[in-house]
Amino acid sequence: MRSRREPLKFEFVADTLRRQITGGGFPGQRLPRKLELVEHFGVSQKTVESALRVLREEGLLTGVRGTGTFLTKDPTACNLTHLLAVVLMPLSGHFYGDLYDALRREFLESNLYLVSYDLLLSAPDTSLLRMASFSTLLNAPIRGVLLHGGSYWRQPFLQRWQNLNSVILDIFDAPGEPPGSAVLVDYQDGGRQIAREFLQRGCRKLLYLTLKFRADVPDSPAFRQNHPVFNILEGFRQVMLDYPGSALEFRQISLDQSCQDAEIEEILQTNFDGILCHSDFLAYRTAEVARKAGRIFPRDFLLSGCFNTPWSQSAIKPFPSLDMNVQEISRQALRLLNTTGRELVKVSPKFIWR
Repeated sequence: MRSRREPLKFEFVADTLRRQITGGGFPGQRLPRKLELVEHFGVSQKTVESALRVLREEGLLTGVRGTGTFLTKDPTACNLTHLLAVVLMPLSGHFYGDLYDALRREFLESNLYLVSYDLLLSAPDTSLLRMASFSTLLNAPIRGVLLHGGSYWRQPFLQRWQNLNSVILDIFDAPGEPPGSAVLVDYQDGGRQIAREFLQRGCRKLLYLTLKFRADVPDSPAFRQNHPVFNILEGFRQVMLDYPGSALEFRQISLDQSCQDAEIEEILQTNFDGILCHSDFLAYRTAEVARKAGRIFPRDFLLSGCFNTPWSQSAIKPFPSLDMNVQEISRQALRLLNTTGRELVKVSPKFIWR
């Protein structure tokens, strides 16, 4: 994905006027004269004319020769794509559903609307149609694009985007800095919160349990620098420096669920007193394997998940988890999508003790 460019002058003028028009900023239904707009924005008359032409093409304005430029009286004739934002993220999974709902609520309060796509998981017989409709939206004057940074940023088709007003959400697990703006979860701070809670409650032999990476994931030092797994691990290590005698072990188990229980059972024989899992589902599986082996949390060990999904909330014995603070992610995403330039925001998650 290319780096986000600064808007051209006429695009900035058009966007500013568009927001004022849709927000009721011209109650008299008439725009100021061109020379007044030139003076107000500090641009050339040609720039103002280009901006007005864009708004006329969208159906927001109409010109009356010798009289001036007026707002369109029939709003149904307007091209309202500038009120749309495209969201690219997986449409399955509890965390993604919570994030999408929070984004939708935040944008609706600003009279903006989300259009969601999950092109990576599209069925082969529908992907071409979805790609065509997606490309049409990207070439329209939409508000921008929100994309989940764990998947879509790597896709080759993103190089063809024409609309670069985009914000990366949640994670950017790639070397270097995100292209354009990003609102990311501060997973390192999340790791610090979990470790501090466990250590303060007396745990000294900790295990951080995750799944192995897929074969197509580039496990390199540069990749690890931005990946949530290693950010959380670094947070653990920072806190443990204040607790002499504490120890942390990092284990990655198989992606094959048929092998996971046996691997977890073997790990539990080491008798860790605190087990930190990188997902709620993995924590749930760990609790089940431990129960069958006669070890019960929190009696015999403390257990934590991550992402605060129903796996942690609705288990027979609910366990702690790390809430990603989707409300704040959504608020920052809307703000970044409405600004120009580049900005990186990190949102601290909230550790929920149960």
